[in-house]
Amino acid sequence: MALFDGTCREVLDTTEFVAIVTNGLEDPRIQLLVASRRAEGSQGPGQGCLIKGTSRIVTSGDEMDRVKARFAWARAALVVQVEEATAQL
Repeated sequence: MALFDGTCREVLDTTEFVAIVTNGLEDPRIQLLVASRRAEGSQGPGQGCLIKGTSRIVTSGDEMDRVKARFAWARAALVVQVEEATAQL
C-alpha cells in the first residue's frame, strides 16, 4: 500500500518486486527498488522506480490504522519520507 503521487505512481500500483536497502536500525536512510512488468517502460513492458528517503517503523496511530484497514494481519508499517524518486528502465 503506497500513498504516492507523481513519478512512479503506476509502478507502485502494480508492484511485483521490491528490494529494500537500509543502513541498520540506527540510521533511518533507506532505498527502495520497486518494479513491475505490467507498467509500461521506456523500451516496452516493464518499469522500475528507485525511491530514496528516510524511514521509520510504526505500530500504532493514523498511519497504522490505514494499513490495518487494508491488511488486517499487519503488525507494523514501514513509513518512508520520500526525498527522491527516479524511474528506472
